[in-house]
Amino acid sequence: MSEKQMKILGWVATFMSVMMY
Repeated sequence: MSEKQMKILGWVATFMSVMMY
């Protein structure tokens, strides 16, 4: 798992949580 993938996954998780809110 590359650092770039980790950053993207974190961003997606944040975006999804914001959308759910």
